[in-house]
Amino acid sequence: MSHEHHDLFIDGRLTPAHSEAVLTTINPATEEPVGSAPDAGADDIDAAVRAARAAFRESGWPQLAPKERARYLRALADEFEKRNDELGALVTMENGMALSVCGAFNGIGSATRYRYFAGLAESWDPEEVRDYPEASSGPAKIKTIVRRQPAGVVGIIVPWNVPQGNVAVKLGAALAAGCSAVIKPSPETPLDSYFLAQAVTDAGIPSGAVNIVTGGDATGAALVAHPGIDMVAFTGSSAVGRKIAAACGASLKRVTLELGGKSAGIVLEDADLDLFAATLGSCSVPYSGSRGTSSSARAREPSWRWAADDPRASTGATTSNPLYSPASATTCALRVKRSSDLSSS
Repeated sequence: MSHEHHDLFIDGRLTPAHSEAVLTTINPATEEPVGSAPDAGADDIDAAVRAARAAFRESGWPQLAPKERARYLRALADEFEKRNDELGALVTMENGMALSVCGAFNGIGSATRYRYFAGLAESWDPEEVRDYPEASSGPAKIKTIVRRQPAGVVGIIVPWNVPQGNVAVKLGAALAAGCSAVIKPSPETPLDSYFLAQAVTDAGIPSGAVNIVTGGDATGAALVAHPGIDMVAFTGSSAVGRKIAAACGASLKRVTLELGGKSAGIVLEDADLDLFAATLGSCSVPYSGSRGTSSSARAREPSWRWAADDPRASTGATTSNPLYSPASATTCALRVKRSSDLSSS
């Protein structure tokens, strides 16, 4: 299967990109190119948002009963399960995640997330009637009607560490609620988004309800700024998250942010140190050390618990993802520097 792509998934079909710029994906283990995808521009974002807006207004997707939308989500989950091994091998080539877990977190793991949101869609009623608290005077029978309505068109921006798992958390929620979406994957992992496009098509999800535009920082900024976007769901660095929060605040768009950062392990005074030491290491390096919710190799605990020469004090320390090549490390360093420049500008 070729991984050289020249099209974007817009309005239910692969469409030639307006931009001629290209993203080249490098296998971090071999430093060899494994594929490419368009580095989309503002015109491509506009086309995708317009398609999502048309689907939201005209396809009938938001008007479907939640249980009907759940049926599509389960069909999407089925497609991920069918291609678990294929997807796992592709993502491993893109970001170096260990093959032993790559399919589980991007393939079957994504399927589990889509099924979860299908269950949520089946469990709630879009309209609820509540009794209004009776006042000391006035009408005795006042009812409040609560309607749960989709937000509209959601812009989804995800990082490279678990590309399809990150998409599933956001896209599953959006589709369950009746929203349409435009997805911007990480420039390091654009290739697996074509797998998602095929899965969406095979699941029968209406054209335009899901659109995918590959690209870099400028592509993401254009998506956030587009007036046709009603909500932004972002996972990534705190520096970029601040910029997105400010942009969404200025235009009164809804926004959810899952931002980067490591958390120290907290050791209470009565903790079992042997158990802690054995656990911290495995919690610090899942996904080849690139999981944002993993613990760091730091620990906060009473100083008297550790002897100065206790080897357990350094358990979990790691300096590098073993599959990262010098070239991929340089790429990551440049992206961190760009984020730092954004936060200080």
